[in-house]
Amino acid sequence: MIKRVFGAVASGVWIAAAAISPSEVVSLPGDAAYGGGDKVGSQLVAATYNAGEGPGIWIVADGGYRLYHNGALLAEDNQAGRVRFVPMTFLPGENAISVVGVNGQGAPGVMVQIDDLDKSYYSGSGWKAKPTVGNNSWKNKGRDLSQWGGATTLNYASNKLPSGAALTGFAANTQAKWIWSGRRLRRQYHRRRCG
Repeated sequence: MIKRVFGAVASGVWIAAAAISPSEVVSLPGDAAYGGGDKVGSQLVAATYNAGEGPGIWIVADGGYRLYHNGALLAEDNQAGRVRFVPMTFLPGENAISVVGVNGQGAPGVMVQIDDLDKSYYSGSGWKAKPTVGNNSWKNKGRDLSQWGGATTLNYASNKLPSGAALTGFAANTQAKWIWSGRRLRRQYHRRRCG
């Protein structure tokens, strides 16, 4: 089972119609509750194949993000529009995929596609979202998500950033949707259970 979570931290300014270039760089939160200080590393990440050649996670944000699997930081990026594929193997049982998204100057959004050996999971309304968190347990598997709301699916094409810039390099023919919480905050937390 794969658990999807996407959440938010209250702060920042929302500028609804601002167009940004894919080179926009944001500051990732330094607070430990939001993954500040976490080091990238997981024994399940494999560097033996390229994007689309095996299981893994595709991710892109119109801003920045931190990507977690069962509490372990897999990847982070603070540049809007930079597509990343993390090749990895999922263990049987619950797998919690968690993302903290950081909005910059433009429209917010995170898009994720999780490719398991026999099934893909796509960011969309089935993901959970939370605008703020009190500690860093939000990224761990087994987390109670009953107080989390559903992620808001944003009405943007999967070949463009929410800010309007072109997006290239994401999974071909994806069914993933741009998501955020219903609140227009600078940081968001999202999560999905898979497996």
